[in-house]
Amino acid sequence: MVCRTLQWLPEFAATQWLRLLEQIMPDPRITSLHYESFGLQDPAAPTLFLLHGMGGGHWVWRHQTNALAGWRLIAVDLAGHGRSAPPAPRRVHEHVPSLLHLADSLSIQRPVWCGHSLGGAIAMELVLEHPERASALILVGAPPEFDVPPERMHLVRHHPAEARSDRRWLPWSDATAPEVRAAYAAAGPAASPSVVLSDLEALARFKITGLLPDIACPVLVITGVEDRYIDKIRLERQYLPSVRYHEVPAAGHLVMWEQPSVTNRLIEEFMTEMRRPT
Repeated sequence: MVCRTLQWLPEFAATQWLRLLEQIMPDPRITSLHYESFGLQDPAAPTLFLLHGMGGGHWVWRHQTNALAGWRLIAVDLAGHGRSAPPAPRRVHEHVPSLLHLADSLSIQRPVWCGHSLGGAIAMELVLEHPERASALILVGAPPEFDVPPERMHLVRHHPAEARSDRRWLPWSDATAPEVRAAYAAAGPAASPSVVLSDLEALARFKITGLLPDIACPVLVITGVEDRYIDKIRLERQYLPSVRYHEVPAAGHLVMWEQPSVTNRLIEEFMTEMRRPT
């Protein structure tokens, strides 16, 4: 009925009618996202979006938002996480429309997208779908595909409490101090088992190795030497055409908590380089 009506309207009136429909009937793919803003509050300042990993929230970037200066930092709760509206998508690319909508609402066109693990996968999907919406990428513990063994999926689906404590899939380096692990556990609310399962399913389906050469923007890769989640699939250096690649000793999957000073230095150097005139 709507399409037939629009056929009889003048072009200008039809355009106005479509805009009204967009306001009345919002895109079902878009979820309202909670975020926290840090650093410079000037809308014209270079902007860095911070996207957390599986089961996390904006708080996982605490060591970065408290230290990085000179940029506008937007730390996001992904859909279904923290204070953002549910549901949590089961495919990585389904996060992209909500993030672009948030960027539009903040009048941010070409930010740097920084993602840890699942957040990095989302950032890669975003750049592949919308290359004009990114000036650069920062990937922390985020390869083009993840190793998700069937036994881990089974544990998360049927025995979530056991999955959280199984030593085979703890995200830490053996050298990480107990107080660091405890501080991370207390830093923010734990995601529900259903959200963690959705995140893990999204990671299990995510495989874009063959598409990496299509990412033309500058990319910074930070990964822990002892990251067991990606130990056998460190492919970024081989396929990304414009990459700065760093493996950080004495760090596992949560390198931004295990080695925050090194992580911050690498991000600052990269962001400063992005601001230099070409």
